[in-house]
Amino acid sequence: HMIAEINYSQGSLEGMTTYFHSNGQIWKRIPYIKNQIEGCVEIYRCNGELLQQATYCQGCKHGTSIRYWECQQLASQEDYYQGKLENAQYFDKQNNLV
Repeated sequence: HMIAEINYSQGSLEGMTTYFHSNGQIWKRIPYIKNQIEGCVEIYRCNGELLQQATYCQGCKHGTSIRYWECQQLASQEDYYQGKLENAQYFDKQNNLV
């Protein structure tokens, strides 16, 4: 099985980098522009279910980051501005705000 697919341009990470679980399912997808994470990072469980999404700008979290329990049930929502956490909500598996 392939472990990762990593794209480079002139020695810099460029484009979508994809890592794989040992079963062949996608583990994480990370977009790069000139060696910096830029865009939406997605992390998946080994069954292919989405675990987390986070938006990056110039290598820093910027925007909304969401994490899920199983079956796309919301576990957390965090809002970042230039890498700094500004606001967050966390939920238990019964969807109660904690």
